[in-house]
Amino acid sequence: MIKQFLSIERNIFYYMKHVAIFGLGNDIDEHITQIKRNENFMLTGIYGHNTIAAKKIADRYDIKCYAYPLDAIGQNDIIDFVNPHILDIENAKLAIKCNKNIFLEERFLINANRAQELLSVNREAGVDIFIAIRDFHNPMIIKAMKCSNNPSFIEIRRSVNSNKGELDSSEQLMQCLHQEITLTLGFINANCKKISVNSDTSNLIHARLEFDNAACVSINISNIATKKYRELSVFNDEGLLYLDIQNSDFNSLTKDGMIKYSRKFEKRDNYLENSLIAFDKEQQIGNRFNNLDEATKALSILDQIEGKISAFAI
Repeated sequence: MIKQFLSIERNIFYYMKHVAIFGLGNDIDEHITQIKRNENFMLTGIYGHNTIAAKKIADRYDIKCYAYPLDAIGQNDIIDFVNPHILDIENAKLAIKCNKNIFLEERFLINANRAQELLSVNREAGVDIFIAIRDFHNPMIIKAMKCSNNPSFIEIRRSVNSNKGELDSSEQLMQCLHQEITLTLGFINANCKKISVNSDTSNLIHARLEFDNAACVSINISNIATKKYRELSVFNDEGLLYLDIQNSDFNSLTKDGMIKYSRKFEKRDNYLENSLIAFDKEQQIGNRFNNLDEATKALSILDQIEGKISAFAI
């Protein structure tokens, strides 16, 4: 009986996917918590370029502190990259070459070139690469994407917190712009053919995107506002979808302005937990998953906008 129990326990241990974390970002504690919470994952340890800080975190959570990247990669099934350290792009490529699946925070892919490097390496390896995108696990946005039917025009209006913290105003605006471009591509399945920009990078960015299916997108982001807001309007064949993302309000209107559907969604923002669950589900049913292509498209648009803004500044 004892042998049978030990055998079952051993099988469960080996069934669980072993995960190592690379990087010591501000949300390292949340990554550790969510991986430990998922019954199909086993967090074995962390690797950080700051070995002293990594050892303190490892000791606090009673996990291993890997001394070398290759040790962490070799002993695990999934590598979770938390912080976009300049050296970790090489570690990500090494993990792919070693046929290890990758879980990435969206900010890890700083630009399109960096994303393209991973795509190139993965063409031969074909591992699963899952990028955790906050908006795509928001129930209200999921509902809107299901209701959206051939959108012809999308308008996004957003204010950002003027409390800079570690970022200056232009960095804040560009991070938000990246998020909105990614959100846009979730609604429009087409290639962006034209980009227009009107921007004062310290306070305001206005970008207009035109796609080869005739859809257009207008994005306005500012850090000058009397209140915080984030609004998304999607015009389609049936009317209008209006999302007050800041307050979790969803409204669907017909073409003659009649309210067809209205709901206030519960605010649930643990995108990391939902991302890990989704990644695990895809692997359990045997789906090959890679949303790196979509992320690369968003970063390519962002890079082009940054280039146009830089040209204005000269």
